[in-house]
Amino acid sequence: AARGQAHRMAAPAIDPAAPWHPYTPFQMSPRDSNDWTRMRKGGWWLRRGVRFDAMRYWYQFSDFARFPGLRYFSNLPELICMAQSLDVHSAAAEMRSYNEQTLVHSAAFWTSSLVGLLAK
Repeated sequence: AARGQAHRMAAPAIDPAAPWHPYTPFQMSPRDSNDWTRMRKGGWWLRRGVRFDAMRYWYQFSDFARFPGLRYFSNLPELICMAQSLDVHSAAAEMRSYNEQTLVHSAAFWTSSLVGLLAK
């Protein structure tokens, strides 16, 4: 588990030739969309309909998918059975520790990036 956690925290190598993300994270639209120029109050980002493909794509980068201590279930009966023996405190401690570690990593990354930009 520790190896997997270290792997998740490692910064990915950036390949300039690699394609960008297929969806913008804020509009849930294809990246060549010009929706950002037409923002309106309310559900502006849903004007093209709910983009479940985009939501599924961005989910993999969210805390809901990446944090250790997550427990998965296939159906309601399995959840109910799992809940009887779930150690909530242990799962929360795993998540808290991971959050603290990734916060340090993120702060170091953004500090280094800012220093690099200001040095240019």
